Amino acid sequence: MSDFSDWFTNKYLDWQRENGRGTVTAFAAYLGISQANASNYLRDASRPDIKNLQLIADKLGDEVYEKLGAKPPINDSRLRLLLDSWNGLSEAVREEIFHLVKGREDKVIYPVVKDKADGPKTRTYKK
Repeated sequence: MSDFSDWFTNKYLDWQRENGRGTVTAFAAYLGISQANASNYLRDASRPDIKNLQLIADKLGDEVYEKLGAKPPINDSRLRLLLDSWNGLSEAVREEIFHLVKGREDKVIYPVVKDKADGPKTRTYKK
């Protein structure tokens, strides 16, 4: 059995002890997943998809991510705002964010907008 299947089986047995020998169907309902998926996880026949993984983590804890060799999602409203806004940001702002995250503040480039007499504004970048 895999680490995940062993872990999931132990969580099921713990849940049974706390809930008077509940069935796999009842355990699956508690988790918000199908009985077929719960049975497959117990038998090591499959692994949860992202949706079921989140449902399992919500009830049984983030340890499930470790058992599957996955990183838990980052639940940060600031990151969600950045992700939701990303496509609306200028390339210069995206570059600035990228370099700040990489810890290379000295490499941040800033746009310099110049008017051309005969054409549209041009954008160049300087450090």
